[in-house]
Amino acid sequence: MAQEALHPRRTRATRLDALQNRDRVIQAACKVFAEVGVDAQMTDIAKAADVGVATLYRNFPTKEDLINSVLLDEVARVRQLVEEAAQAPSAWDGLVRFFQWVTVVQLENRVLPQFVAGRIPGTAELGEHLDAVHRVLEDLTERAKKEGALRRDVNSADLRFALFAMSQVASGHQFSGEGAKPLKTLTRRLVALILDGLHYTDRPMSEGPPVSSRDFNATMHFGVDPDGASPTAFRRGRRPWPVK
Repeated sequence: MAQEALHPRRTRATRLDALQNRDRVIQAACKVFAEVGVDAQMTDIAKAADVGVATLYRNFPTKEDLINSVLLDEVARVRQLVEEAAQAPSAWDGLVRFFQWVTVVQLENRVLPQFVAGRIPGTAELGEHLDAVHRVLEDLTERAKKEGALRRDVNSADLRFALFAMSQVASGHQFSGEGAKPLKTLTRRLVALILDGLHYTDRPMSEGPPVSSRDFNATMHFGVDPDGASPTAFRRGRRPWPVK
């Protein structure tokens, strides 16, 4: 307090520098994680942000802290997309729009599909956003079935698994370079095939009834150790990010 009283301008400048460093770290992390995903190393993010490693860890003590901070905006964006989709003229139109929008979002940022695929445990706040997305998706599913546009023998767990499948495609490939354009085209065609399969038909599904949402939730814990530890992706590092 005494030092702050003696040097108020210096103290304010120090705080401003700290905030600017944090912003640089987050901006760099968004770019690196979007390209590389969770396998990016913290040292590479520090170089991309033009800050010291100590500065990075002072703001984000673990990689999980940094990833969760970056993810929060992305997951909130997905929540906004599904809420906007719920306002479409019909529930089926809303489902189509949501699938198409989420595909674009996942192609833009690899860390988001890795979160959906279970490689990132996330925080309680992220979980709240995801739960809200699932509630709206369940409502859209039931409304689309009542409208006669969605197959009667599917439920929201089927749609969530379809989104999970899309996240596996998006998280498992590098959407840059020579193969980027055809891969993005194939991904969008896969979305169209999924939606065509979900559209109403009198022909019953050959694989029997869908699983319940409870069973789905119990199943979707990929990449997390049974004791609740972080995914193994956080315990090893790759350096695919070309820092100059």
